[in-house]
Amino acid sequence: MPWTATGSSLKGPKGDQGIQGPQGTQGPAGADGGTTAHAARHLPGGADPITNGVPAGGAAGQVLRKSSATNYDDEWAPPAGQIVARGNKTSGNIGVTSGTEVRIMMIAIPVVAGRLYKITTRMEVDSTTADGISSTTLRHTFATGTPADPTTSSTQLDRALMHHRVVSVPVTVETVGFFEATQTGTLKVLASVARASSSGQITVRTDGMAHRMWAEDQGPAVAAAQTLY
Repeated sequence: MPWTATGSSLKGPKGDQGIQGPQGTQGPAGADGGTTAHAARHLPGGADPITNGVPAGGAAGQVLRKSSATNYDDEWAPPAGQIVARGNKTSGNIGVTSGTEVRIMMIAIPVVAGRLYKITTRMEVDSTTADGISSTTLRHTFATGTPADPTTSSTQLDRALMHHRVVSVPVTVETVGFFEATQTGTLKVLASVARASSSGQITVRTDGMAHRMWAEDQGPAVAAAQTLY
């Protein structure tokens, strides 16, 4: 290529290509792309598609929680403390004589493995004799299918004794039991009242007020029991 004039300058022919320069330093590592299972959940067409990292489904009032320690293993569930089952009994007063245990009410509770549940019952009870004693008992059965009726086959969940100091004055008795679910299924809990003293009668009262029973999801169960003293 001949030399050419460009304004006040001269432009010569194109020179040969220079030698390759030294290799540059390596850049920082990129972000982890996740596991194959993670990709399958997040990419369109995956077996368990997720929008913006949140599982599909869920219901009003539920929260997102970890299902296990595995990354991205999460699910929709009731918040801790939410009532998951309840029942009332508003029929007439129930008399209980010495030596008998009378079934008052029962509820069925859907439970999830690894969760802790608190079951509470509240009743008004009075006695025909001073210093009478009554007991309220929670009995339970559990099954992944349909559990047996606690009146025929059960395990005691909790029990409370009440001393009646004054005749015919109702006393509110609250009994609380806890259940740690090792499997997902149905828990049936029965509340009953018994006369623990040898004479007289106790009465589970309504007087327009219902006997109440409810179950709360307390959240994940503690991995192992801890001794405090």
